Amino acid sequence: MSKPAGRTANKKMRRTVDLLMGFVCLSLVVKGCQQSNPENLGNHLAEQAIQKSEADKPIDSVALSAPVENAGRGVAVAAVHISKSQMDDGKRVYAKNCVACHQANGEGIPGLFPPLGPSDYLMADKERSIRILIQGQMGEIVVNGKHYNGAMPPIPIKDEQMANVLTYIRNSWGNTGAPVTIEEVRKVREELAGNRALADAR
Repeated sequence: MSKPAGRTANKKMRRTVDLLMGFVCLSLVVKGCQQSNPENLGNHLAEQAIQKSEADKPIDSVALSAPVENAGRGVAVAAVHISKSQMDDGKRVYAKNCVACHQANGEGIPGLFPPLGPSDYLMADKERSIRILIQGQMGEIVVNGKHYNGAMPPIPIKDEQMANVLTYIRNSWGNTGAPVTIEEVRKVREELAGNRALADAR
């Protein structure tokens, strides 16, 4: 038995409307892509990929930007990864040994103790920061354009604690830098010990 002509006509009409709507939607998508800035689109896609990658990482790992030593020089740098446990331990060591002078917010005390964050002096030389913690420092320094002339005693802590607290400071209050390792602390400590032995021998 043949289908009524009216029903067949209605089906054809619906198909035509569906095709037209699909064409309109496709045209709008294409037009939107053409008007979009390709660079922005690429950046957006890259950002989504990074966010997905970060979400898949274990909570014991935090991603930080590249060392500030390379910032502002047109150098492409990759992200560095610092363990949360290292940052947490560094914060504890800081609270016990550094807060009295440099304050909990790292701002220091104007005219007396220089700020640690942000600090151009601190971030300019990682090994110098290690040396200061090991042997202390006396004399005038310039931090963020301001002069400080005082003394800092050596901090009697273990190599691991020193690496952790420096890593914490170098990645707090606006600072962004590579982590300090136990090996780096040990190397500087051995060099200083060798220099003292050489001086005593003379």
